[in-house]
Formats: sequence, C-alpha cells, structure tokens
Amino acid sequence: MNVGLPSVQTEQQAISLQCQLQDLFASGGFKLQEWDSNSTEVLNSIPQEIRSSRSTSKLGDSDNFVKILGMEYNSSQDYFRFSIADLSINQSHLIERNVLSDSSKIFDPLGLIACVTIVVKIIFQQLW
Repeated sequence: MNVGLPSVQTEQQAISLQCQLQDLFASGGFKLQEWDSNSTEVLNSIPQEIRSSRSTSKLGDSDNFVKILGMEYNSSQDYFRFSIADLSINQSHLIERNVLSDSSKIFDPLGLIACVTIVVKIIFQQLW
C-alpha cells in the first residue's frame, strides 16, 4: 500500500523527512516500506530492506516504474504514466455497461488526466 508522494527541495530535507516519517509511523506500530527516490544520495540513506524492490540499483533505467496511487512512477526520470489494460472496447458492442466498466478502470485521484477522463464521462452521459 502506498502512503504518498512527498516532495522536498533538497536531498537533506528528503533524508530528514524519511527518518521523521519512519519514526512517527513506528511509534504507532507501523513499518513504512517500498521507499523510492530519484536521488542516489537519498536512496543510499534508506536501508535496503525498506527500499522499493525496483529502486535498488536501477537509477537511469527507463523501465524503472513503481505503481503508486493508480499510476506508474519512473523515479529515475521523475515522471508518471498511466496504463490502462484489459479495456473491452469493441465498436460493435459499444453499450452503456461496457463504457461504464472501462471508464471505472481509469484511476486518477490527482486529476492529472482529467482532460481525457472527462471525455469518457461526457460520452457516457450522452449514451443515457
């Protein structure tokens, strides 16, 4: 489970934030894991056992994506992408149920691709 995507100005702030969050959650009996960063210095400060399995030695690898908040995040190049698999788009069977089902597969809690998802919602509205 992903907790969030904090962002800070410097690497030292990132290291400090990581330590503070670890301590805060540990006081409640939780262990934060799957840490990732686009900074080698920050990654080196995080113990190996709580790092993301994809961030261990792949800085610079273009296929280094970690799933977070319904998106895929590339920590080495610091960008997001959305992958939509298993869509049942078939023009001969375009019915309301299929449109609703496919539009529900798009999870965008931050609204980064709202310009795309709104089109699907408008199409669904017009179908009714």
